[in-house]
Amino acid sequence: MLSVHLHTTMHERRSHISDLTATASGNSDGLKIGSESLRNARSHLRTSRSPIQRLHLELLNEIFRHCLNMYDYPLAGRLRLPRPSVQEAPLILCRICRQWRQLVLANPLLWAQIELSGKDPSSHLAALDEWLARSQRSPLHLSVSYIAEYGSTIGFEEGPSKVVAKFVPHLWRWKYAYLNVPPACARPIVEKLGEGSNNLQILTICSSKPVQAKESFALDLSGQKVLSELRLDYRIHFIPNHSPMNNIRILHIAFSTIDEYLYCLDVCPAVSDVVFTFRRDCRFQPLVYQTLRVVPSVTTLTLGIARCEDESQSLSKFLPLLEVPNLRKLVLSLCRSPEEWNMPLNFSNVPTHRCWRSPLMVLRPTITSSNVCTTCPTCRH
Repeated sequence: MLSVHLHTTMHERRSHISDLTATASGNSDGLKIGSESLRNARSHLRTSRSPIQRLHLELLNEIFRHCLNMYDYPLAGRLRLPRPSVQEAPLILCRICRQWRQLVLANPLLWAQIELSGKDPSSHLAALDEWLARSQRSPLHLSVSYIAEYGSTIGFEEGPSKVVAKFVPHLWRWKYAYLNVPPACARPIVEKLGEGSNNLQILTICSSKPVQAKESFALDLSGQKVLSELRLDYRIHFIPNHSPMNNIRILHIAFSTIDEYLYCLDVCPAVSDVVFTFRRDCRFQPLVYQTLRVVPSVTTLTLGIARCEDESQSLSKFLPLLEVPNLRKLVLSLCRSPEEWNMPLNFSNVPTHRCWRSPLMVLRPTITSSNVCTTCPTCRH
């Protein structure tokens, strides 16, 4: 009797399994829908328990903004901006989950900063297109630096020119621009800057080509309404009769003649921090008669001279042309210390009423490894 009962029970179970199999085969679509719904429900349950997923979208966007890799390069005088790399935000944020990807792609402020550099500009064209499109109408922070290897500048300008052609039309959105490009690429930038804008606050244009380059461009910044920091290299000079720019507070300039240095002080009458870099071929003898320049706004003046033969004579020609009544700090960036000069720097050559008598003077050699800091004998600090 026991064997009959066991046989009956096994038969019933086999029949039940067969019925379930047949039912599952006939309703596969329903089972798939149910399984998908179950997985979605479980996923929703897991994410709803995660604190980061319960944050308001505005707060999450603010966290994303602080993930952007932006900080100062103090020695280089520029910002470090996000690069188009999956190792950095915003691209790395798109790889976390679907919700974050949608949120990042929809936020224009996360795509309004980009740094491009290296020896292969063509690899940046697609990324730049994406950044410019996703940033929509947001103010732009641009850092572009293309430096050719020594002796291989022929044909190098083609790649950077393509990059420049993409971001120049967006000049009206520029807020910060650091542009280290070959001379041929600077021309469309200089021409576009003449149209003016209401956003540009910080502008740097420098060269990635050796200083022997002869290209020179006349720059008109009269239409830049809020520009406060300006850094230009030797290739660029202001147009004649340039309108005064009263918003400029920081000015870093490298010109070819003393006349251009004095003229830029006329163009920027409210500047407070001035850095003049004199190249080796700079002509310290003015081409025309120069009157005394009174610049009461200047509080810090840095003079960088790369003339080992006659540094002291050059300074003695330049300093008497300035009257800086509110100067607080004078920085001399020199190739040699004053002790090595054939003729020491003599402040007695500069009339005392021009206030060269009391500023803190810092001597900063540009070649030696150690910096020597001293103060002038009459310094009050």
